[in-house]
Amino acid sequence: NFATIMRTPVDPFGGGAVYHSMSLDGYLSPIPGLVICMPSTSWDIYGLLMTAADYRGPVVMLEPKWMYRQALGPAFPGEPTDASEIAKLKKSIMRGEIPDIGDHHRVPFGKAVTRRPGDDATIVAFLLWARTRRLAYFAVILFHTMTWLLFDIGMFPLIMVVATTIFFAPDWPKRFLPARDREERPALTRLKSWQLTAIVVWCSFHILFPLRHLAYDGDVLWGEQGMRYSWKVMVREKMGSVNYRVERLRDGRKWEVNPARYLQPRQVSEMSSQPEMIIQLAHHIRWDFVRSGRGDVAVRVDALVSLNGRKAQRLLDPKVDLTRRPAGHEIPLLPGPWQRPLAPWSRDG
Repeated sequence: NFATIMRTPVDPFGGGAVYHSMSLDGYLSPIPGLVICMPSTSWDIYGLLMTAADYRGPVVMLEPKWMYRQALGPAFPGEPTDASEIAKLKKSIMRGEIPDIGDHHRVPFGKAVTRRPGDDATIVAFLLWARTRRLAYFAVILFHTMTWLLFDIGMFPLIMVVATTIFFAPDWPKRFLPARDREERPALTRLKSWQLTAIVVWCSFHILFPLRHLAYDGDVLWGEQGMRYSWKVMVREKMGSVNYRVERLRDGRKWEVNPARYLQPRQVSEMSSQPEMIIQLAHHIRWDFVRSGRGDVAVRVDALVSLNGRKAQRLLDPKVDLTRRPAGHEIPLLPGPWQRPLAPWSRDG
């Protein structure tokens, strides 16, 4: 129980990449129990280092050093703002004359702060302007193609490429049709009653169905009940570790089963933080034991999961036989005692 602090420069100005393959925060942030800090001013780095020294746990300080040259956020008492005075201070520091700031200054761990707000969206501006729209759309295709090649993120690149066509004129698909099929057809002047009903039902479904998680008990990001099609996939990051404990009912013989015995590495990664998948594999393990002639068994699990950087905690009750729970795609409306509630976030994780 002692402080461990690692400091490293990141995001080199004028070279390298801030995001994706060279983003250390992207690599490190999913690790349970690890505190990630990225200061943007000298005020931040000094205060965060003092807080890290008080903290009894591992802290990684990712320092974009070029940001220290920016005049953003609060400043220390007497900190110079004139360029010549700043140059003098730098020279004195290089000679080892460190200013006496005191040991009382602290910047607490917590949520990120905005040092300089922005409202620019360059690609959107180019897509809105007709003269640059085609070039901007080509850039969108190139960007998402590279994203698809470098990262395993499913259908997202294709969805974004198709969705960006909203910036084009509504009749753009007609340009790909033969000339004989481009004849203008008279617009509908009035919807029929069945058409209006279908539109209302369709829109109501897409508004209400994603909100079904509100009818479930607990945090949807933790228990995953109502998670699918709830438009919350980008607001949660979960990492888990799962190990199954199998007990034969007739004589109490026990086994430990690693999910990798049945699943590929990517499947293990996806399954280990999702309750319904953990339960489905428990049912499969029971079926496999019965099929192989080893008798009926109870299957319990040790599932430790971290949500959005929290300290890892138990997702499911390790004493409950999961094979006595349903194995559907969505767990019943009210979670029973087999599911552990999400503990509130704290400084310790």
